[in-house]
Amino acid sequence: MRSSAGPRSFRHRGRSKAHRGDSRLTETTIPAKIAVRNLTKRFADVGVVAFEGLNFEVAEHEVLCILGPSGCGKTTLLRVIDGLLPPDSGDVLIDG
Repeated sequence: MRSSAGPRSFRHRGRSKAHRGDSRLTETTIPAKIAVRNLTKRFADVGVVAFEGLNFEVAEHEVLCILGPSGCGKTTLLRVIDGLLPPDSGDVLIDG
């Protein structure tokens, strides 16, 4: 399920060459390194939903921290992202 992700837009403060000394908001397109779209993983045999409808993107040089109590699906999410477990639905896009 690994494929390219679409571009992601960020707004940041930057200096325009045409307006030196004038700080303006500019929009830059940075592709997501990891994109999770509408991801769902269930363990039907025990009636557990690890996560459902999960969406997020991680750009290059961004840090993502996954926090939660024991048994909430953190390791399952990482295994799905890594391709060790298949998702029930949704997409994981790597190196967009």
